[in-house]
Amino acid sequence: MKKTSNAEYADDRLIDLRQLDHLQFDDVHEAYHLDWSSMLLLMRWLHDGEDSTIVIDRRGRLLNVERRYSELISELSQEYHVYRNTMATLYKKTSAQSMGCISGRHRLVPLTGLRNRAVIFICADNLSPHGFDSSRRGCSVLSFDGYDHQTIRVMVNVAIDTIKRNLSAAAKISHALIEHLEMVRKNYEGERCCEKHPDFNHLDDLHQLENRVRYEVLENALDSVANKLYGRPMDEEFKRLLKKQLIAPYDGTNH
Repeated sequence: MKKTSNAEYADDRLIDLRQLDHLQFDDVHEAYHLDWSSMLLLMRWLHDGEDSTIVIDRRGRLLNVERRYSELISELSQEYHVYRNTMATLYKKTSAQSMGCISGRHRLVPLTGLRNRAVIFICADNLSPHGFDSSRRGCSVLSFDGYDHQTIRVMVNVAIDTIKRNLSAAAKISHALIEHLEMVRKNYEGERCCEKHPDFNHLDDLHQLENRVRYEVLENALDSVANKLYGRPMDEEFKRLLKKQLIAPYDGTNH
């Protein structure tokens, strides 16, 4: 077995997000693409009249991204077919107060209320096995698995019970989505796929087909109800707004 020298290990890093005025960024980006494998945390940062986003990546870098966090999350949601209406429906079955962005096993989980001026999201995929703990300093410490065996710890002003509750809710929704994906796969292709493909992205055509069928079933049911109640089907404007609501991407806000 090959021995690994200490030189091959990156130094661990501790980042304190409780006092934003003293942060020292490693880089500034005008554009940025969120990716499940490389991100650890993002946080809204209002400063000097700007609405930016703080990102911590798996190299332990602290980045200032000069874009709204909601734009970054919306782009991720569109890429992985995460719809606001789907998240809102599934989160109603949990005890969490804020809904996250869940795609199969991938989980972008809010730690605070979505209306919080400094809302924080973490990528639960990259949490260490015992990834959170309370500190004697009155805050919580998150531990992430970075690249090159690095451990990245982040201090946040969020109660440990809130973190546990939100992570538990995200795990339940992740499980429900994987079960749904298995059902869709069996119905259309008759084989299991989740162990090899833990997200929806590899099934773009299949997912769009399933989504279209789901909309048509709902549209037909609502037309039937409207005919019974009002003597006519839904008008085209209602259908347009219904479809817009169903396919709106999740963006990390309550709007």
